[in-house]
Amino acid sequence: MKGMITEIHRAALDDGPGVRTVVFFKGCPLRCLWCHNPETQNPKPEPIKRRGKHETVGREATVAEIMDIVSLDAGHYKATGGGLTLSGGEPLAQPDFARVLLKEAKASGFHTCVETSGFGDVAPLVPYTDLWLFDIKGIPEDYIRLTGSGFEPVKKSLRTLLENGAEVILRCPVVPGIHESAEYEAYLNGLPALYPGVQGVERLPFHRLGMDKYEALGRKPFLP
Repeated sequence: MKGMITEIHRAALDDGPGVRTVVFFKGCPLRCLWCHNPETQNPKPEPIKRRGKHETVGREATVAEIMDIVSLDAGHYKATGGGLTLSGGEPLAQPDFARVLLKEAKASGFHTCVETSGFGDVAPLVPYTDLWLFDIKGIPEDYIRLTGSGFEPVKKSLRTLLENGAEVILRCPVVPGIHESAEYEAYLNGLPALYPGVQGVERLPFHRLGMDKYEALGRKPFLP
């Protein structure tokens, strides 16, 4: 089976427990104002200019090819409790590919993690996912303005995960000029009570590291 990815990062430390290999899926249904991975939004390969050179971002990769790379760090996973993380983009946008990849990782004895916005069907991935890093982009009333889509699919996916006993950590951005309000802070503080069973709520500080990617793609960033 093949899927569309942008890159594979080995020895990652911020995408789940332990040392991890992160596979970045290409394609995302959202257009978050602060997106720092704009090259993962378009589900198809596209031209990009990096360090003065014209390249193509996005390529097909097979499950077997990816698992060959993931398996290179099996010793590190065992020593640190690490494993495979699917990120993006949005892994739920390629559900069959994500499911088979997670299943193969579990069969190899690796811890599995999915970073998701919740836009898509989470149920097929539940049996093969040890940890969900689940994005909450803002208060529900602001979702369309902030992401281009409504909050209901997110709520449905989160409820599905919790009803199935999944381990879920909520990750919530704090972007200057967007999330700096008492209302948002109160919403974050109330999330554990609103969604009983979540393992924690993490606040993600904004960084501008991905803003230069917009220029490389020939696009303007949403944020100045």
